Amino acid sequence: MVGTLTQALSYTKLAVVAGLVGGLIAVFRPPGPYMESNVQHLAAGVLFFAGFLLIFLIDIVH
Repeated sequence: MVGTLTQALSYTKLAVVAGLVGGLIAVFRPPGPYMESNVQHLAAGVLFFAGFLLIFLIDIVH
């Protein structure tokens, strides 16, 4: 039990550090409209891919 908790915390450590670094960079140098558009398109692509996996991959596995 303790081993899996330690392993899960070690995986989330990278995401937390990346979020903090990204937040600090955004405070001192806010993203422009072009970068904001790029991030929104990336997020939309991730959502479309997740939806694709839910719809089609479940049918393929079953």
